[in-house]
Amino acid sequence: MGFLKSISLLTKRELTPIQLNRISLIPEFKFLPAEYTILNKNIKIIITENEYLIEEPELSSEEKNIYHLIEDSLIEIIDLKENTTIEEYLEKAIRIIISELNLTLNEISLQKILYYSYRNIIGLRKIQPLIEDPLVTKIYFNNGIIIEHKIFKVLKTKIILSTEELYFILRKISLKTNKDIIENSKLIFTEKNIEYSAVITKEIGDSKFSIKKITPKISLPTVLIKNRKCSPEILAFLWLLIEDHNNIFFLNDQTYLHTMSYLLPPHAKIFTNINSYIPNRYTTTNIGSQPKGDEDFGIIQNYKSQYIQSTLIASIEKPISDTITCEIKDEKIITITEAGHELFKYTNEKFLFNLEDSIFIKSKGNKTILIEEFKLRTKLLFYLSKADITEENFLKIIYAYYENPVKVLKKARII
Repeated sequence: MGFLKSISLLTKRELTPIQLNRISLIPEFKFLPAEYTILNKNIKIIITENEYLIEEPELSSEEKNIYHLIEDSLIEIIDLKENTTIEEYLEKAIRIIISELNLTLNEISLQKILYYSYRNIIGLRKIQPLIEDPLVTKIYFNNGIIIEHKIFKVLKTKIILSTEELYFILRKISLKTNKDIIENSKLIFTEKNIEYSAVITKEIGDSKFSIKKITPKISLPTVLIKNRKCSPEILAFLWLLIEDHNNIFFLNDQTYLHTMSYLLPPHAKIFTNINSYIPNRYTTTNIGSQPKGDEDFGIIQNYKSQYIQSTLIASIEKPISDTITCEIKDEKIITITEAGHELFKYTNEKFLFNLEDSIFIKSKGNKTILIEEFKLRTKLLFYLSKADITEENFLKIIYAYYENPVKVLKKARII
C-alpha cells in the first residue's frame, strides 16, 4: 500500500419526460475477453482478442409493434434540426405519443423504446453504440466497420451497412453539421457535448468515412513539468492530497481534471459528469450525471456543491474556504491556497513554495516523515519528467509506487 427545447405544439398537457439513463460503467480491464456496459446496461460490449462485439437490448414482438407505432408518429412530428435540445424533445414527444395512444409500458420497455428511437431517428443507427462508448476513439467504414479503442487499440466489428444505412448516416452527419457532403468532406459535429470530426470520401458507386472523437487536451503530469506548467513539488503535494482523500479544486479551469486522474491509486472507483472523460484500464469509472454507490473519487466539471459523497477533483468558479484551491492561468498553476493561506506561488518565472504552515502537513502526525515523503515524490516526478515515458508506463509506475514505494525509488536510483 502506498504512503498515503419545448413541445407545446404537440400538446398543452404537462407530462413527465422519460429520461434515457446515460450512465456508463467502465470496469477495470485485466484479461480478454473483456466485457462492459454503457447507457446504464442498455448496451453490452464484448471484446475478444481482435473483435469488438455489441449486444443491444432485444425488443419483444409486442415491443416491436409499439416501437413502430411510436416511430411512425415521431417521424411526422419531430424536427431533426433541433440540435440543441433534440434529446429532451424526443423524450417528451415519446411520452406524449404513449399517452395519446393509451399504451401501457413498464420502465424496461420504455427504456428500450427510447433507446431505439434515439438510435434510429436522431442517432447514427447501427454505429450509434460506437458513438456512445467513451472508449471508442475512431470509427472507420470501408465496406466493413473497424474501430480504434482506447485500451484495446484496433478492433474489427461485425457491423455491416447496407447502401440505405450508409446513405442515412451520411445524410444525418450532413444534417448535424448543416453542410452538404462533397468529395473528401471534413465535417465537425457535436454529440452530447463531445465534438467529432467526420471525413467522408465519395467515389462513383462507393463512399467511405471515418469519425474521430475530438478528445480534450490531456497532458501527463510529466509533460506539465517539462513544459513548466507546474513544478514537481506542486504535483508531489497534490499526489499526497489525493492519496489522503483530500478535496482539490481548480479555479476556472478544467485542464487539470484529467491530468490528476493519473495520480489516483490503482483500482480506484471514480464517478464523473465529464462525458468526454476517458477511463483507463486500472479504474472502475462511472460516467454520468449522478454518483452511484461508494465511489472513492469524483472528477467533476463546474462543481456546484451537489456532490458530497466522494473525494473531489473539481473545477469551480470561486474559491471555497477551508479547501485546497489551485488557480490556473494559461494552463500554469500560479498559486495554491489552503484555507486562504498561500502554499505555492509562481513569480518571477520561478515556482516557490512553503509548507511550514500547511494544515495538511501538520495534521498527519510526524511532520518530518511527511516532508521527507514529499521530497522523495518530488524527485521521482522530476526524474520521470526527464524520461521519454508513455502514458501506460507512467500509470504503471504510479501504481507500483502505491504498492511498493521503496522498490520504485531504488529503481530510479533516488535512494
